[in-house]
Amino acid sequence: MWQAISRLLSEQVGEGEIELRNELPGGEVHAAWHLRYAGHDFFVKCDEREMLRGFTAEADQLELALPQ
Repeated sequence: MWQAISRLLSEQVGEGEIELRNELPGGEVHAAWHLRYAGHDFFVKCDEREMLRGFTAEADQLELALPQ
């Protein structure tokens, strides 16, 4: 799983490594981590592939909430 996440992050910010990986508490529904990859901080949430549509919708909403 972490190799796939590293590959996806490298497509966004360039080559690097996961420098920090902390599992976040309160993940009764989905497992969640704070990652530092190539000096950038990320929030990563994981679950079964069937949850992809919901995660995609959530990511879209978070992107809309970013200051312009």
